[in-house]
Amino acid sequence: MFEEQPTKQDLLEGRDDIWQWLEGFVGVGGLWIRLDASPSEACPVVVVGLEEGDQLALEVVDANLAERAHSAGSSITLFTNEGVKYAQSNSLHIEHCHVLENAATVYTGLPECIVINARRGEFHARLRKDLDCPVTISGPGLIRPVQGELADLSVGGCRVHLSSHACYMQPECPDYSVEVAFPSGELFQSSAEVRYLDLSEENFSVTAGFKFHSCSAQHESQVWQLVRDIERESARAADSERDFEPSELFRPVSSVDNEVLDSRKPLSAAAVRLRHIADSLCFQWYNLRSGKSLSMESMLWAAEDLIVLAASDAEEALFATLDDPGHPALIWHDVCLAVRMACVARHCGLPEGELKAAVACALVHDVGYLVNGSCSLEHASRPVYQAEAVAVIKSALAHCNWIPDATVEAVLDSGACSPPNCSRTPLGKLALLLGLLDWQCRDVANKAAQPWNSALQRVCSDYPDLADWADITVACFGKMPVASRVCDPDDKNFWVRALDADQRPAVLVPCGERCLPNRESLQRQMMELQTKSLRQLLVPVNTHI
Repeated sequence: MFEEQPTKQDLLEGRDDIWQWLEGFVGVGGLWIRLDASPSEACPVVVVGLEEGDQLALEVVDANLAERAHSAGSSITLFTNEGVKYAQSNSLHIEHCHVLENAATVYTGLPECIVINARRGEFHARLRKDLDCPVTISGPGLIRPVQGELADLSVGGCRVHLSSHACYMQPECPDYSVEVAFPSGELFQSSAEVRYLDLSEENFSVTAGFKFHSCSAQHESQVWQLVRDIERESARAADSERDFEPSELFRPVSSVDNEVLDSRKPLSAAAVRLRHIADSLCFQWYNLRSGKSLSMESMLWAAEDLIVLAASDAEEALFATLDDPGHPALIWHDVCLAVRMACVARHCGLPEGELKAAVACALVHDVGYLVNGSCSLEHASRPVYQAEAVAVIKSALAHCNWIPDATVEAVLDSGACSPPNCSRTPLGKLALLLGLLDWQCRDVANKAAQPWNSALQRVCSDYPDLADWADITVACFGKMPVASRVCDPDDKNFWVRALDADQRPAVLVPCGERCLPNRESLQRQMMELQTKSLRQLLVPVNTHI
């Protein structure tokens, strides 16, 4: 374990290795000299370069010290206590000294050796912003591996910048896997535990600190070599006026991976906006779990953005609900419910203030289940979970002055999966209807997703008092709405992408499309899907994305 070996001594002896180390100090400082006869006399130096005959040129800040050492024939030692903590050369003699106005340039032979002593477990090699080292994290709480960028590395652990999904990780859990890919193709893998999570609400990113565990001697040696290479690369690029070859660790071996990424279709603008809203929602959950309050500013922003999106292009917003951004089912369910709430409530002419309040409540109405430890839509349908979950959100919204209590009651209480004979307000009926429809159209545990029409019929059968709102919903979305799935006589499946003026399917997308396409990318597909076949595409399929 690295704790048992807090320091390590490295010896650089070869000419190339020594110069590679010294090259990191060219023009940037960080190196010092001291008089061997009087170690207390020391001053900073800057490596100028390596002259003909392996003459090392150094610019000495203290011209008086340099001149005295040269005149007396005193030996000097190069040393540094930055970066790798402490390093020093063998004794050197100043062969030439040119005194300038405020400094001096001295010439010595190239050191025969450099001894490096480092506290390996304490030193963190920080990556420059332009050094891209992708990191993949997998483990408990994560629906899929989370991608990020390495910020710094040490023998003891690392710091990583990650997407918002990282907030679902469990602190102090030792079961996470960290994989770092360097530009050269070298991979570093380790098991680790989460030490801390630092959330930034400005860009919905998470900075996570990891501690490596079960470190073997081979693992420790590999990490330390990576740490040294990162430091060398940082020093190499510190002087923008000099052109040095990058360290081998940061020399790209191929651009194949970049070409693969570039060939992927970008998400639609609406899908990107919904993902940002889902990111903000998972931060709200994290704050509640951590004992903090909901951010009303973030809720207002998300509600207003959804309303603008629904008003500008409802079909884009609805189709974007097919996205799978990797959040827990309840988080994405809340976002999708809020999208439909914004569309239908706006269609019904709900006043702006009430509309914002209703959409905001829809966005957070299930967050209480997550706070209580359930990420499942199946659990959210059980009455035993509902009272506690609703109480969590009602308490969090109690001091919000722009969300009326009546709206909270309607969306959270009446909008919950309450008994069919329960008394509900109109807004509560709408929230319940849309929530049940979205729930029925998703795969939940052992329950297969239902087609939209079947789900609508079942909800109206179980809740007769929702029939009027079902008619309003059909008037808003159509009988076969955008984002529903249909098939042709050959059993080929398509997503409904857009409706015509009579609310019939007008634009279809093959279900093989995993990235949500922009309108411009549909032209070729529409040339292949002629209008004559659309009449046959009226058979919903009992599957979901």
